[in-house]
Amino acid sequence: LTLIEMGFKNSIFTRNQPFTFILKTNNSIDNIFNSFHSKWRNQLKKSQQYNHTFKMGNNDKILSRFLNLHDEMCEIKKTKQLKLRSQDLMLLKRKMGKNLQIIISELDGIDVAGCAILISKQKAYYLYAAANETGRKHDSSNGMVWFLIEYLVKNGFEELDTSGVDPYKFWG
Repeated sequence: LTLIEMGFKNSIFTRNQPFTFILKTNNSIDNIFNSFHSKWRNQLKKSQQYNHTFKMGNNDKILSRFLNLHDEMCEIKKTKQLKLRSQDLMLLKRKMGKNLQIIISELDGIDVAGCAILISKQKAYYLYAAANETGRKHDSSNGMVWFLIEYLVKNGFEELDTSGVDPYKFWG
């Protein structure tokens, strides 16, 4: 409702809403890991071979870092029409406060992937994600998602809504 009040409308591009999956995070981390597809688990293991570090927050600097990654991804994928506008993300931050969180995955000190999540009560929504070529090559998004899942489990969240990620088209 807050998003509608802010002027957000249905997406101008097709979202895969029939493919929205809910991950129950009120389970053990081992059970969650074992429930994933073997290809995803292999990509996570590959990601963990590298020196990824993760930062989570919602200050202006981390939002800017995420926007830079998102812009870079849109350039790579030739989807300029999907670029996030800084003023839209900042408005979302002003309206949602600490309920908007950004996670940045770094590889040897360089930003390689990021995501924006919304938190409401005991549920998290995977809102946006981005990865550059280095991040894609090193499966950095898998490590970032796993960092998010571990955070949600550790902090007592009940579920993660993937917000339209199509696991058949983007199983990684």
